[in-house]
Amino acid sequence: MSGAVAMGNNKITGLGTPTDAADVTNKSYVDGILGSATAAAASAATATTQATNSANSATASAASAVTSEEWATKTSGTVDGSEFSAKYYATQAATNYVAKAGSTMTGDLNLNSNELQNAVLTNATINYNNITGVEANVRSEFSASGNINYNSSTGVFSYTQPSTVSTFTNDAGYATLAEAESNSLALSIALG
Repeated sequence: MSGAVAMGNNKITGLGTPTDAADVTNKSYVDGILGSATAAAASAATATTQATNSANSATASAASAVTSEEWATKTSGTVDGSEFSAKYYATQAATNYVAKAGSTMTGDLNLNSNELQNAVLTNATINYNNITGVEANVRSEFSASGNINYNSSTGVFSYTQPSTVSTFTNDAGYATLAEAESNSLALSIALG
C-alpha cells in the first residue's frame, strides 16, 4: 500500500506495541510514556526542592554551631547583644573574684552603699570615708547613769565621787571605801 489513507474519522484498532522507530503506536503506549515523563518531571522538582531545603538546613545548622561555640567560648563582648558567654563569666570569676574561704584580696572593695555583715577582719586596715559618722554611731551605743557620766559627743566617761559615803554592807560586790580612795577601781565595758 502506498499513498495517504483517509480514515474518515474512523479508528484503526488492534495495533501492537511498536518495536521499530517507524511503527505506528497505540494510545496506551503513548499515555504510558507521557505518564512516566510527567512522574519523572515531578520527581525531579521534588528532588530540587529537597536539595534546596537540605542546603538551607545545613546553612542554619552551621550558623547554630557557630552561635553555640560563641555561647561556650567567646571571651570578649556579648554573644547576642546583651549576654556574655559561659567562658567570659568563668574568666571574670577566676581573675576578678576572691574565693569564699582561704583567699587573699588586694585592692579596693566597693560595696556600692551595701553593708558588710558578719565579717571577721584580721590584720585589716579599714579606711572610712566618713570617720565622724562612724564615731558618732559607736558613741551613740553607750550610756551612763548615776555617778558615772558619759559625753556622747567626745566619748569620754567620767566618775563623780559622792561627797559622803554612807555605811553599807558589802554583800553585793560594791566598791569599798578603801578601793575608792586607792584609785584601784576599773571600768569594764563589753560591746556585744
